[in-house]
Amino acid sequence: MARSHSERVVRNTGAGFLLKLVAFAMSFVVKTVFIYTLGKQYNGISTLFTDILQMLALAELGVGSAVTFALYKPIKEKDDRHIAALVNFYKKAYRIIALTVLLLGLACLPFLQYMVRDVPDIKEDIRLIFILYIINSAGSYLLVYRSTLLTASERGYMISRISIYFALARTALECLLVLIFRNYILYLLVSILENLVRNYVISRKAGKLFPGLEVYKDEKLSREETRSLLTGVGALAVYKICQVLLSSTDSVIISWLLPAGVISVGLLGNYRMLFNVINKLYLEFFVSLRPSLGNMGVDADADRQHAIFRSTVFLTFWSKCFCCTALLVLSTPFIRDIWLGPSFQLPLSIVLAMTLNFYLSGMSAPGNAFRDSKGLFVQGWLCPLFMAIANIVLDILFIKPWGITGVLLATSMARLMTQVWYDPWLLYRRVFKRPVGSYFRAYALYALVTAGSCSLTFFLSRFLAGRIANPYLSFLASMLLCLLVPNALVIALFHRGAEFSDIDKRLRSLVRKLKIKVGGTFHHV
Repeated sequence: MARSHSERVVRNTGAGFLLKLVAFAMSFVVKTVFIYTLGKQYNGISTLFTDILQMLALAELGVGSAVTFALYKPIKEKDDRHIAALVNFYKKAYRIIALTVLLLGLACLPFLQYMVRDVPDIKEDIRLIFILYIINSAGSYLLVYRSTLLTASERGYMISRISIYFALARTALECLLVLIFRNYILYLLVSILENLVRNYVISRKAGKLFPGLEVYKDEKLSREETRSLLTGVGALAVYKICQVLLSSTDSVIISWLLPAGVISVGLLGNYRMLFNVINKLYLEFFVSLRPSLGNMGVDADADRQHAIFRSTVFLTFWSKCFCCTALLVLSTPFIRDIWLGPSFQLPLSIVLAMTLNFYLSGMSAPGNAFRDSKGLFVQGWLCPLFMAIANIVLDILFIKPWGITGVLLATSMARLMTQVWYDPWLLYRRVFKRPVGSYFRAYALYALVTAGSCSLTFFLSRFLAGRIANPYLSFLASMLLCLLVPNALVIALFHRGAEFSDIDKRLRSLVRKLKIKVGGTFHHV
């Protein structure tokens, strides 16, 4: 029996969630081993070089998103010839991208002394470390082109399942080598090898599911379709540049313009790891949702798509309200009292700025997912360009008076000036064909409720912390508050709304289907 879009979203999201949880656990283990075995300097270098290499990922320029969108229709129609032509285009493009990343990375070597203002006191050659990061980044584009077929055909759970096995094996080997040899180079070599082997295994899996790739291995796209695809890639390139600059320039600017910048980047990286794992779990839903939206958009009318969008935005708000509350209240006690110690704590102003960034980026996800699923790549390409420029300018202006807090606030301001309002406006004008005012009113209400939840829970947590001497019991009490306050607030305020009812109805329907399938499975056993 064919699976519904909802069931496939749940299956892919569940597998993606599990992968992100495993990845977080493994990152947590590796970072802990790093800090206690190699020290803060290596932690800072790891965070900084990762962000620099993310900037080199601009070479990808959105090719993957454009090809994924182009694959929806031929996969649905089982057009093996067209599928093979698109994959062959993707293969050639990614080989060029891998070479470009390698050359751009090597071209950065003479400027490394400027990117790392205070060269850390480490035994390995920092240039060799950077070269290995470059090789790992370039290698990530090799043998990966077929994985897009699994994503576009709503089989992302297969990628997640394979990646989990490799993540567990890689982490065990990395920790073993660091603990025994205390050598950062060996750690990086393991990461490079795991990256290549994992991509090869995923590619073989996709090849077995789509045997037409071998039958039409020499198939090429027509000039007209290649031109159309490259037009979409050109527009997506701007979105890609914006995304990378927003997420990666902060570390470079902090390292460049602040004293002891590398150590500051490392301290910020500890908090970012907590924020990023929640954000990746959250974004996994939208990664899983895109293929279903793309396939559904072929025959769904504007009213149905608008209703799904409104429900998705509400679900996003609910999850963000809960997550923002938990991160604001729990991140510092976790790092200070449970994980690393007081010397790794950052000021409340920085945590507040990170929470604001986390909320704004998350609330933009529904608009991004719907925009990409509708192929709206060319429209509005100037908006992310303005956002990227505003972010860099505001970073430089704000870092001197406000330090790290200013850099983080600059990113939030750049989003508010552009992405927060433009993507919804574009969708309402081009897809839903209705005024956007109702969306902005709901957005403002959601923001107020989230701010209220964060404030109330934070002060209640502080009140309890002053009366519970044991830090572990205090942390558990704060966790309970974070679980109760935001969810109770949302349910109390919105339980009679149309979006709440729609989500409740869909969840009940999905649970009934799952019960029937599970019951049927046991019946046949």
